[in-house]
Amino acid sequence: MVFDSLLDAWGIALGLKIMAILWDLLVQSGLITIPLIALFFANAKALLELGYSDELFNSVVSDLLLIIAVWAVAVLPWATFQYQI
Repeated sequence: MVFDSLLDAWGIALGLKIMAILWDLLVQSGLITIPLIALFFANAKALLELGYSDELFNSVVSDLLLIIAVWAVAVLPWATFQYQI
């Protein structure tokens, strides 16, 4: 990153801090799952309405794999799970 001034560096640091707070809020409240669930149901609905075709099925499967990848990379490292032993 290139900072033109001290104010620019401070603004970017503040923006990243706010983004981290919002991300924690979304993950802890479970709201992060809403867009992922909506994407899955929209693709499943399209598959049921338009009938089975290999192209549409591959699109649904690729979106599902994308959802899993987003969870593995973005959501799971930030979420804290409580274990009872």
